[in-house]
Amino acid sequence: MTVRHYLHAATFAAAAGTCHSASASEQLTVAVTNTGALARPAETIVIAWASVNQYLPGALLQQIAVKDAAGKLLAYQVTNVAPQAKDPRGVGAAVCKSVKFGVVIYNRNVCKLNAASLLKLADRCPNLIGFKDGVGEIDTMVTIRRKLGDRFTYLGGLPTAEVYAEAYKALGVPVYSSAVFNFIPKTPIAFYEAVRTNDTATTGRLIDSFFLPYLDIRNKQAGYAVSIVKATAPARCVRR
Repeated sequence: MTVRHYLHAATFAAAAGTCHSASASEQLTVAVTNTGALARPAETIVIAWASVNQYLPGALLQQIAVKDAAGKLLAYQVTNVAPQAKDPRGVGAAVCKSVKFGVVIYNRNVCKLNAASLLKLADRCPNLIGFKDGVGEIDTMVTIRRKLGDRFTYLGGLPTAEVYAEAYKALGVPVYSSAVFNFIPKTPIAFYEAVRTNDTATTGRLIDSFFLPYLDIRNKQAGYAVSIVKATAPARCVRR
């Protein structure tokens, strides 16, 4: 798909009082892109991490704000982010120590931790309060849940989480994030209520009638897990 310009420029401002080399006055102006012909208010813009890392060395993702020319904050997604770029210490401690609020670590792609590394991280970072799994390795999830116990709050974060919801509830992960909620909220709400109350007849019906056909579309091509959600956003969100 042809890449189109969404905005002419965005400003990256490093947060003050952080542990990296960039200061609050350091800014970087770069071009951002969007693959859609029209920009939606909820659309996530895409930027190259290499540009940020080159001009703001040492900056961490959670210390960067992306703004348009009018100063409005934008949702953004970076590409080609290596684990060391996100977390120079390699275990998440830099992220936790650079903020004063609770942190939930999202286990997926370039950030895959196991029970041993999470135990060390939990000891070092009191504000690490949650673990969200987007990998789906059952043996790893069971080990983490058994060894960390109530130290964390646990969330499911696999693509189309409803398909795994009942299995993950049995593992001690009672809640999850739902991508489908973004465009037909009534269906995932009904599904979650059925999972919560062990209504297997309802979960089975919704899986057969909606989620399995949805998976057939999503699995046609890599990347559809995200783009299918954007493509099905309500028409009212297409224009500002």
